[in-house]
Amino acid sequence: MKRVLVLLLLIATMASAQTTRKSPPPGEQLLLDADRSFYRETAKRRLDGWMDYMADDAVLFSAKPVVGKDAIRAFYEPAFADPDFSLSWQLTRAEMFPSGDTGYTTGRYELHAKDAKGNKVVRHGSYLTVWKKQQDGSWKVIADGGAPDAH
Repeated sequence: MKRVLVLLLLIATMASAQTTRKSPPPGEQLLLDADRSFYRETAKRRLDGWMDYMADDAVLFSAKPVVGKDAIRAFYEPAFADPDFSLSWQLTRAEMFPSGDTGYTTGRYELHAKDAKGNKVVRHGSYLTVWKKQQDGSWKVIADGGAPDAH
């Protein structure tokens, strides 16, 4: 499992280097649009917005991986229920795999929450989201994870 997390972090780090293209290829534009819509809906509808973008078999990479939509909802419910919790992100890159039905987005995030003692904390880091085109044509998250910046 540690190897998978290290690999994801390496991909996110490599992918976060920005390129200077005028407009992304069409496949990448689909991923950029999906990630931006995911962000807007999460900001507007919090947990429900977040969950609308999760595939049924999605994997959340955390200290211990969380597998499946129901488990991801249960994992995030306490955080999103806290009015002091917020998660925002800035997309920096998208890449479509040659299959045309899978790709990833990466960028930077900012998380506001409380620690175990109730103190407000702000964390920054990089994220990697893997997307899969569904049979209905929508794009859903199949894997998501982030790595906080070193302090």
